[in-house]
Amino acid sequence: PAIADVHVNGGWRTVLLAAQGNGGDSIFALDVTDPNAPSFMWEYIAPDLYRSSSSPAIGQVGRIAIGDTQRWAAFFVSGKTGCTPAEKTAGSTFCYPSIFIIDIADGSVVERVFLDSNTSGIGGIPSGQPAIMDYDNNGFIDRLYVGTDKGYMYKVNLPDTGSGSI
Repeated sequence: PAIADVHVNGGWRTVLLAAQGNGGDSIFALDVTDPNAPSFMWEYIAPDLYRSSSSPAIGQVGRIAIGDTQRWAAFFVSGKTGCTPAEKTAGSTFCYPSIFIIDIADGSVVERVFLDSNTSGIGGIPSGQPAIMDYDNNGFIDRLYVGTDKGYMYKVNLPDTGSGSI
């Protein structure tokens, strides 16, 4: 599991995020601000999370996907991709590993980033927790890194100026 203090729904909360792991297809969040009375926040289920070996990474993402709204987000990777031979031949993005960016407040998908920069990465399985970085120390994640079992290391830029998109 991953635990972090985040500002959601007008106040600071301590949240715990965890995945079902190998064989599961969901990520869930609990509000554990009061450890004696944890409460369920949300669950995100997707077939592409099957056999994911990711732990969520948590950070604030600003102004990247939905106007200028600042969001606290969880970053986690897909599992084994299950594309058909026809999808593979057509180069479908769903054949590539991906990174999910989920709004911690409500469990909605902010963005799904497909790691499709190289066709030999098709079918790769990302491993571990994405490394998130705030290079300019402004409180927003600027980049994330994740490797796959095919030997690739991916860098994803996350613009936080309102001038770009993922």
